[in-house]
Amino acid sequence: MGAALGHRLAGLGARPVGPTQFPWWIGPLYGGLAEEVIARWGVMSLLAWGLARVWGERRQRLALVLAVVVSALAFGAAHLPMLAAQIDLSPAIVARTLVLNALGGVVYAVVFIRHGLEAAMAAHASTHLGLLAARAWG
Repeated sequence: MGAALGHRLAGLGARPVGPTQFPWWIGPLYGGLAEEVIARWGVMSLLAWGLARVWGERRQRLALVLAVVVSALAFGAAHLPMLAAQIDLSPAIVARTLVLNALGGVVYAVVFIRHGLEAAMAAHASTHLGLLAARAWG
């Protein structure tokens, strides 16, 4: 974990618990590819399909919205174990992680719905690359 990130998280009550470092390309590759396959193509699509089958044609839009929200929250929660391996979690850190990742999850879901899986993968990977650049220059 970078010193600047650790300092900012310490302000929210987080304490480093271990020196977990990953190569720079893990985030864009795993996040951009694997997480989008799991969260959008897998969880969101399956949930939207299942709800639409149960609720019928008239409620397909509601099924899709609910699937986006639930998969985005699950996406946010899925980031907590890795963060817990790096720092002690406080309620503020958990809330921040859930909110920011769920917001990203909603954005990636909209991109997935409008432009397909590859576009969602590119958007997600681009987020990681942008965060890497901000961390390097910040």
